[in-house]
Amino acid sequence: MNKKIKGLGILMAVLLFCCGIVGCATQVLGMFYSLEEAYENGWLTQDDLQEIADLHNANTQCAEKLDGEIAELIKKAAAWELKNDEKSPIDEAKAEDFTILKYYGVYHQDCYVVMLDEPYFDFPAVEVDEWKEIGGVQFHITSFYEIEVWKK
Repeated sequence: MNKKIKGLGILMAVLLFCCGIVGCATQVLGMFYSLEEAYENGWLTQDDLQEIADLHNANTQCAEKLDGEIAELIKKAAAWELKNDEKSPIDEAKAEDFTILKYYGVYHQDCYVVMLDEPYFDFPAVEVDEWKEIGGVQFHITSFYEIEVWKK
C-alpha cells in the first residue's frame, strides 16, 4: 500500500512538471509590441513605418496573405496574453475568439504587423478621428483597435 502511495505521488509530481513545461512552451508563441516599441527597439525602420502607415491610412492591407499557421500562433499569443494579464486576466480567452482584422505585412522576417479585434472588451460609442506620429510617420487613427507587432 505504501509503495502505491509513493508511486502515485511520483506520478503526480511528473504530471505537474510536464504541465509546467507545456505552460512555459505557450509563452514561446511570441510577444506583442506597439509600433513605437518595435521602432524604438530597431525592429522596424522609418521606411517600414511609412509602408505600414500608407496601407493603414488608405484603409487597406498587405496584398500578400498571412500564412495560416502564423495567424494561429498570433491568435494563440493574444489569448495567452489576456489569460496571463497581471491586472485583469481573462480566463476564458481562446485563440478562436480572435480575428485578424488587418495584416500589414512581415518585416525583417519575424515582425508581423496586424490589427486584432478585441472580443472581450467593449469600446465607447464615440467616433475616433485623430492623427498619431510614430517615428516621424503620421498614422490616421479611426478606431480603438490598435496596430500591433507580433514578434516570433
